Amino acid sequence: MDRGLRDPQIPVLVVHDHHVVPAHAHRMLAAHAGSGELLTTRGLDHQRMLAEPQVVQAVVDFAAA
Repeated sequence: MDRGLRDPQIPVLVVHDHHVVPAHAHRMLAAHAGSGELLTTRGLDHQRMLAEPQVVQAVVDFAAA
């Protein structure tokens, strides 16, 4: 796993669709307690999630902060 995903000091945005088992997303958030954010989508698979305008905007906003 990338160092950034293991370092709780580095903020992380987890984008997760409600159709997928959430265990991994919750583990990542727990590892980044206080510096992690969760964006939950509905009905998007991994490919469509990457093109969803609201997701793209959320990622841009997170990266710009």
